[in-house]
Amino acid sequence: MLTALQRIALLTDLSSFEEVGAPVDGVRTDCAITGIGMVDGRRVAIIATDRWVQSGSISEQAARKIAAMLKKAQTVRIPVIALWESPGARIQEGVVGMHAIAEMFRQFAEISGVVPTIAVLLGTNSGATAYSAALMDFCIMVEQQSHTFITGPKVVEQVLGEQVSMAALGGSEQHGRETGLATIVAASESEAISSARRLLRYLPQHFSDITLTPPQLIRKKSSPEAMMELLPDGEDKCGYDMLRIIEAIVDDDSFLELQAEYAPNLITGFACMGNMVTGIIANQPMCMSGILDIKASRKIARFVQICDAYSIPLIFLADSPGFMPGREQEQQGMVSVGAAVLSALVQARVPKITVIIHKLIGGAYAGMNCKGMGADAVFAWPCAKVAVVGKEAATRVIFHKEIQQSDDPETSRMALLEDYAQQHLHPYVAAEHGQIDAVIHPDETRVILMKTLTLLQQKVERPTARRTGIQPWR
Repeated sequence: MLTALQRIALLTDLSSFEEVGAPVDGVRTDCAITGIGMVDGRRVAIIATDRWVQSGSISEQAARKIAAMLKKAQTVRIPVIALWESPGARIQEGVVGMHAIAEMFRQFAEISGVVPTIAVLLGTNSGATAYSAALMDFCIMVEQQSHTFITGPKVVEQVLGEQVSMAALGGSEQHGRETGLATIVAASESEAISSARRLLRYLPQHFSDITLTPPQLIRKKSSPEAMMELLPDGEDKCGYDMLRIIEAIVDDDSFLELQAEYAPNLITGFACMGNMVTGIIANQPMCMSGILDIKASRKIARFVQICDAYSIPLIFLADSPGFMPGREQEQQGMVSVGAAVLSALVQARVPKITVIIHKLIGGAYAGMNCKGMGADAVFAWPCAKVAVVGKEAATRVIFHKEIQQSDDPETSRMALLEDYAQQHLHPYVAAEHGQIDAVIHPDETRVILMKTLTLLQQKVERPTARRTGIQPWR
């Protein structure tokens, strides 16, 4: 594993890091290293903890030093990248140290939504640094190396008598798949730091910075793929990979997926389209048919908040049978989490565009950004099906008596199914009522989206003060 200064050197452009408060005699008495460096030619505030100094524990001095750098980043409006490896607060300092750490927490919360913040967890982090990482916009972890939790295995065993490994308590797999805290899980330290550099390229310097995509992200699209060929044959068109649709629409090699292991039935990430960075939210039919469960809903709400905070337009690629039913989901708070999605969509002031790829049924119609929720533009492929419920459920409810009274119920049911599908399960009824702007040929999707994004570029409001912060992942 690398030292803190080696990690900073790997993150920043050559010889660009200037430390603030560097020790005069070269001997460090505290773990916090802070300063300003260049990352791909952009000025960035850097925070790192040195595990070789007091095991990396956060003292009063370190907390105040970190808080000061966060305040400076907020004032001059530059992003923050933190390289964390620390067991948390220095216990020996007692409440004095805790007060300084609380001030550090406050500064992390104050900066939220003002400038982008990226946490890179390069070892074990607990207590103070665990909370600090969770207060940041993005969190990158390393496989089998990164751990983060409030209290470690020893404390858990002492308090609860429960034996648990660090990996099970708060390893990269746990946070990548179960909690969603890990935005990216990298294979090594160098890959994690490289991921932080790449992620930063999609983000502005600050919340009111409306700039074009950096040149290094712009890649010309090769000849467009025949989009319909990416969908399987047959009426249901189940099981295709939405990632192939995304890759066919956005600039070559520009899609950066976030939280890939968490709620794999929903895809989120950043991409480029010409000179514009966009946020992508897409259902994944290959997993649970793209249904929206609690995890997927949390994933949507959080990502919408981030894109709205940093003025990044959103593109929704919709193919979902609705929200997940069932007692387990309801008991875990499906109603409130689903409502959080709706609230995030309504509050978001960035351009929001939806393309209905195949189906959009029930609550997913609202949850995946319809006109009624404030979408700026909605398009649909000709094969799209938009309805309150699927044809089976609709036929059971609407034609229940008619089927029961029929001499041949099964034949009657099949005929009614077909009739309902022809009348309702297509995009043209919604288009006639202005709920869909246009039914488009799939091969036109990229061109239409780029034209619409260009038209909507000036929609983004530029408030003079921060409107709201991004809440920690729930």
